[in-house]
Amino acid sequence: MMRALGQSHWRGASLIELMIALSLGSLLMLAATAMLLASKRAYVHQMELAALQERGAFALTILRRVVRMAGYRNWDLDAGRVVWPPPRERVPAIRGKDNCALAFAACGPSVSGSDLLEVRHEGSGAGDGDGGVLDCAGRRVPGPRANGAGSADERGRSVFYVARSSSGEPALYCRYFRASGGSRAEALVEGVENFQVIYGIDANGDGVPEQFLPARRLQAAQWRQVVAIQLGLVLRSPIALGSAEPPGVFYLFGRDYPEADGIYRPAADIPRARHQVSATIQLRNAMRQPS
Repeated sequence: MMRALGQSHWRGASLIELMIALSLGSLLMLAATAMLLASKRAYVHQMELAALQERGAFALTILRRVVRMAGYRNWDLDAGRVVWPPPRERVPAIRGKDNCALAFAACGPSVSGSDLLEVRHEGSGAGDGDGGVLDCAGRRVPGPRANGAGSADERGRSVFYVARSSSGEPALYCRYFRASGGSRAEALVEGVENFQVIYGIDANGDGVPEQFLPARRLQAAQWRQVVAIQLGLVLRSPIALGSAEPPGVFYLFGRDYPEADGIYRPAADIPRARHQVSATIQLRNAMRQPS
């Protein structure tokens, strides 16, 4: 009797029991792997969104700083600046173009119909400047020369646009100019897929814009009536997350904005995380020549 009990205690599992155990173990392993991959995907997605938010905030910081300087004058008494110099105002302090890149006078191919924004303002200090005023690349803008040519536009000039970087990704670029001639362009923020600008026009002179219009709808004289601008940017992550969901539609200036360029639909074949940022910037310096 004792021997029979001992033999029963050491009896092995049957083939059917072994197959069931292996199947259940495999299912558990597959479930755990799927949960791990989903958690990793969600973590990467959140990290990419956080990075996009940081890049968007950085882009708006630079744009705000430069745009608020539009039309700035350095009334330096040592340089004898006590009268308004009309020749310097032949080119408006702020202007733009729709679906344009590279430079205002020579538009190149734009990425996703992005706009171009050009800002002009004076600097401070002699020579290369004293660092009190910076352009879009963070470089010094010198003040106007005391005995400079009356027909020369000695203001600093910053141009924002979207183009492909050396990596092939779209980026927000800054092109800055020097009085000595020539210009240079630098990529400020990688991953900017779309950049749109509309301009607030103050026709009655009370400092409040009555309407916001795209660049193509502004007449030449209206550029000096711009008292505010609205910016909209859509940024995308540099890595594909493999999402099967189609990209959403971005309303850069709200759903009530009537123009078609206020709506951006990303390409469905580029599965990236995306983030939209926007801002309204009030201009601080007078655009018009005083009476």
